Amino acid sequence: AGGAVGVEDRVDAVQVDPWALGLEKLGDAGLYRVAIVAADPSEPDVGDNVWTVRVSTADGAAVNDATVTARLWMTVHNHGTSQADPVGTASGSDGRYDVAAIDFIMPGPWEITFTVTGADGMSIDTVLFTFDVEGCR
Repeated sequence: AGGAVGVEDRVDAVQVDPWALGLEKLGDAGLYRVAIVAADPSEPDVGDNVWTVRVSTADGAAVNDATVTARLWMTVHNHGTSQADPVGTASGSDGRYDVAAIDFIMPGPWEITFTVTGADGMSIDTVLFTFDVEGCR
């Protein structure tokens, strides 16, 4: 008979993305791409993180007038954080947005879902990254 599945088993089952600046993904709707281009600290860590993401259209054109939010979720514990979803601030004309207050409250695998809403308010796409915070594995 099978035993209970513990948190460690669930952590081991999570597929994480390899951390690398420049990592880029196309959104679920195929409208926008999000790339992580800068990070402080240099790798995801417990506490406040500041990331710069580049948002572009599916064909690579910079998107400068979008709203970008990040939702943090730890699936193995079924919780997020106690603060509001961080919002990106445009930081140039090349589709870059600074996303501050990415606050990982504990080590382990975290999902970071960026929601990009175009200036028209109707073009919405989500891009999911999953990273192992503070290398707990």
